[in-house]
Parts: sequence; C-alpha cells; structure tokens
Amino acid sequence: MSEYLRHEAETHANTLQGSASDCEKRQAWHKLSEICLCQTILFNRRRSGEVSKMTVEEYSKNKLTNDDGELDGCLTKLDKDLCRYFYRTEIIAKRGRIAAVLFPRQVKENIDLLIRSRNSLTNCFNSKYLFATKSASSHIRGTDVLRSIAIDCGAEHPERLRSTKLRKHIATMTQLFNLSENELDILAKFLGHDIRVHREFYRLPDGTMQVAKVSKLLMMMESGQITRNSVNSLDDIDVDDQCIEGMSHFQC
Repeated sequence: MSEYLRHEAETHANTLQGSASDCEKRQAWHKLSEICLCQTILFNRRRSGEVSKMTVEEYSKNKLTNDDGELDGCLTKLDKDLCRYFYRTEIIAKRGRIAAVLFPRQVKENIDLLIRSRNSLTNCFNSKYLFATKSASSHIRGTDVLRSIAIDCGAEHPERLRSTKLRKHIATMTQLFNLSENELDILAKFLGHDIRVHREFYRLPDGTMQVAKVSKLLMMMESGQITRNSVNSLDDIDVDDQCIEGMSHFQC
C-alpha cells in the first residue's frame, strides 16, 4: 500500500506542476489531498478522525526537531539523521490531548504544494482544514479514504487497513521489543495512549510471547549451548537459522 501511495502521489504532484488543464489539475489536487491524508494516517498510526481534522494553522507550525543541534550530544548519528528528515507538528487528539504528527520530507513537500495551489484551483481557500473537501466547509473523511485506497491498491486483506487496527498493530508488535520504561512511555504518548492502556489492552497473547521469547531459551538448552551465552535477558539470546532448521529433527 505504501508503494502504491508513493507512486500515486508522484503522478498527481507532476500533474499539478505540469501543463495539464485546470480541470485535470483540480482533479489531481483532490486526489493528492486524499493520498497525503492516507499517508499521514498510515505512517503515524494515528486515529483517522484526528488527522482528518488537522487545520492549516496546526500544519503550519511543523518544523524539524533539534534543528539547532542543541541535543546532538544525546543523540546517535541515526537519531540526528532522522531529526533532519522528519517534520513534526502537534494536533488536538482524543480527550483534548496534544498529539504529535510526523511528516516524511516528501509528504511534507506534497502538502506544501497543495497549500500553494489551493487558492487558484479550488474553492477551499477559505477552509480552515488542511484536507478540505470541495465544499470548503468540511474535511475529507480519513476512514473513507483508507477504505477506498485499501481496495484500489490491491491489498490482500483490505479490511485490515483501518486506523484502529493499525494502531493496535504497532502497540502489540512493540511488545516483542525489549523497550525500556522510558521508551514505552515515549511511544504510548506519541500514540495518545495512557501507558497502562498500552500495556494492558494491547498486549500480545501469552502464547505468542512464550513462543517468541521463551522458545529461544528452550532451543539453546536443547542444543547444550546455553552455557556459552552470556544472557541477561531473553532478548540477549541469539539463535541462528541453522539451529532453527535443526529443531525440526530435535538437533542443532
């Protein structure tokens, strides 16, 4: 789906900046707006309604983080590179919470193009919404856009591409990572969750956690290699592919 969105975004952005007719450009403007909305929901795993209601004013406050280099000493090289690539703004989320939204550079450039061209191509120039509809008084519904594009892109299971399921997906998958208390808190805050909600309601089933983590310990014990590993946690155990394949015959 992400690759489909990137291709469609490039196509409609080129139409907007090319020599197409005004009618074609208007159609491209509205399609690109839907695509940028979908990309923002997907990337951030945000509630579709929250992103749909983002205002032009909220978006205009986006900026690079750590652009003054003040925190360079606390960041890895990768961290610093990411801070130079992603733009960040804040919106009002569920229950009035302040939530962050990140924009990859290319998505931001396409949204900037939409803002520059909305006055001349659409009647949305008076709308406060970033992702405005043709009526200018309302916003595009992210739920409808996700559902439509999930089908158009040919996804094998389009019904799974919903903001609620995407949010649950990131919350549950992180249970497989050995995140620190601070890292869990950062992620939960980004998702707009209370840390207790993040842990209690989006926990992976015990069976999954046991297979993913405890099975590594059992495999190393079965092979007699556990004494050769310095293991402080289950995440420290490293099991190679050959060992996994050998387990089909109970030897590795």
